[in-house]
Amino acid sequence: TPMGKMGILLPLATAAALYANINSGFGALAASNRPMFYLKFALLGLAPLSTFWMGMLVPQAVHCYWLTASLTSLAQGSILRSQAARSFLSIEPVIPAVVGSGARHAWGVLAGDAERGVGGGTGSARGGGQWEA
Repeated sequence: TPMGKMGILLPLATAAALYANINSGFGALAASNRPMFYLKFALLGLAPLSTFWMGMLVPQAVHCYWLTASLTSLAQGSILRSQAARSFLSIEPVIPAVVGSGARHAWGVLAGDAERGVGGGTGSARGGGQWEA
């Protein structure tokens, strides 16, 4: 191979980091939402494999960037999901998704949408309201 005997390690590590990012990024949303489950399933199968295949064709310097960016993103997501970091950074706590309700998103609904009939109460940004839990 053009990258030597150890040339498979960086593409493999990059694909594994992408897999971990996708898996942690969807979290509980994929468990409570069927379309998101299928999207997660498709992404977990296609994205890491295509990244690994393409990774075998690009120089190793590209992997240094991809791997660093992916691991940084994984760490950032993990830190920002923790309650201790959110309180330290004065970030509001995460509002859990309402399972089985199509009228709310994981982040709440837009205040005033239901009264105005805008967006069916799903948190549409039309109408200029404020987000509320």
